[in-house]
Amino acid sequence: MTKQNQTVKSMADALGIGERQLFKDFENGCPRDSVKSALQWRIDHKIRSNAILPNGSHPSGGSMADLKEEMLRATLGVELGKLDKMTFENQQLREKFIESDVVAADLLEFGERLEERLSRLADEICDFIPAELQKSVRKKVEVGVRLAVRGFKNNTFMEKSENDQNTTTPH
Repeated sequence: MTKQNQTVKSMADALGIGERQLFKDFENGCPRDSVKSALQWRIDHKIRSNAILPNGSHPSGGSMADLKEEMLRATLGVELGKLDKMTFENQQLREKFIESDVVAADLLEFGERLEERLSRLADEICDFIPAELQKSVRKKVEVGVRLAVRGFKNNTFMEKSENDQNTTTPH
């Protein structure tokens, strides 16, 4: 066994891992200079180590309880970071929605404009047809417009009252 292999073996033993795992850690950037720096690297990269020195302490300088606390703090920091990211993403999603009251007001305004424009439709059509047909055409167009507008208003606002629990609509 070479001196390097003995050093790797002793370091792996001190960390409580196998030599193969230690070589994988080295490939991923784990420092080789000391057990303490390798352990710190493993902690920073959330890799567990079972290393305990003969005096009952951990190679990081503290006890196993200190290491566990340090690992819990690191995990908590990661989780808080995830929470911040999710909060930010949720805020961005909220900005993509329009409040249902705004949508209802816009639909009401659209319905009124539609009714106004469609009410002029009969006059505009009658300008292009013979006089003897104008009265019957006007009546049919006006009835059709009234029914279309009433249907639009009824469908639009019935859906809103049925879905009052949904307070936002994507745009």
